[in-house]
Amino acid sequence: MKQSLPNLLSILRMIAVVPIAWGLWEHGSSLERPHNWVTVLIVVALATDALDGWMARSKGLSTEMGKVLDPVADKLLLLSLFGMALIWGKIPWILMGLMLLRDVLIVLIGLRIKVKTGVTPPARFLGKVTAIMLILTWIVVYYAPTQALLHESAMIATVLFLVLSSIDYGRYAYRTLSKT
Repeated sequence: MKQSLPNLLSILRMIAVVPIAWGLWEHGSSLERPHNWVTVLIVVALATDALDGWMARSKGLSTEMGKVLDPVADKLLLLSLFGMALIWGKIPWILMGLMLLRDVLIVLIGLRIKVKTGVTPPARFLGKVTAIMLILTWIVVYYAPTQALLHESAMIATVLFLVLSSIDYGRYAYRTLSKT
């Protein structure tokens, strides 16, 4: 059971996406006034991301399944948060498009590396920083709706990190696949 606890947290995070998306759909047209249960669920989901990663690394509970489940759970959560923000007109479509493009490319590249080498690609530092930037940008959009300069700055920084992390993943894939 202990071995699978990080995986269970990732699965619970994936399940939490449904009520989070529903809560934002039902109550999120006025993103200035988040409902407490949605906020709590988002915070818990984000906390499980940190917790499952810490448990897997520090306690030696990392599994091949967890190396797949964790990033999938992260992508589902972030895409649902930003998808709802896009629906309500709080973020530009280009930001969502870049997120989707990057995530699809990462998944396809990761599958290619796994098939060619048998190794699941590790998380990249710039990818983690980008995820943090995405979360911070979403928080700004959700909780500081009247701060236009802050919105624009956060979105520009996030786009920059989306591009940089995409380049980093591409370089990693090129180096890895060139060795095979």
